[in-house]
Amino acid sequence: MLNNSHDVPSSEESIKDPTPDGTGALVVDLLEALREFRRTLRAHIGTVQRTEWGSLTIHQLDALVALDERSLTMGELCGELDITESAATALSDRLVSRGLVERCGDPRDRRLVRLCLSQQARDLAKRYRETLYGQARAALSTLGAEELTALRRLCDALEKVRSPDS
Repeated sequence: MLNNSHDVPSSEESIKDPTPDGTGALVVDLLEALREFRRTLRAHIGTVQRTEWGSLTIHQLDALVALDERSLTMGELCGELDITESAATALSDRLVSRGLVERCGDPRDRRLVRLCLSQQARDLAKRYRETLYGQARAALSTLGAEELTALRRLCDALEKVRSPDS
């Protein structure tokens, strides 16, 4: 039976997994769980925060958080947000027009243009990040010690997959 809201196979349907090691169902379940967890966090952002952030979209807020870590080229922003170049250009144009982002030169390569945050945008990014972290802490507080330990092991394992050189 398909999950009506997302048309993604459930674990039961994925039993007929075509992958030799049976990881196909696990992949589907993991990706769906991560997507739903992120959606849940964002859904619980209060009206007060949304008013404070004005009419910024979640994607724009995610861009501010990515840019708060370091200035990025347009290509790097695409990679961070997993969006196309045209979407990144449109998103950055809107942020530039609001005075939240500036196009800055790269001191090491004058041909490159980097996106840099204004101080106002840094403050917004910090508040948005704190809100998401608070929502995540609240969600995780419902888990027991064994579940938290298993989640920690999973996070560690996924980090190894992400950066195999470490």
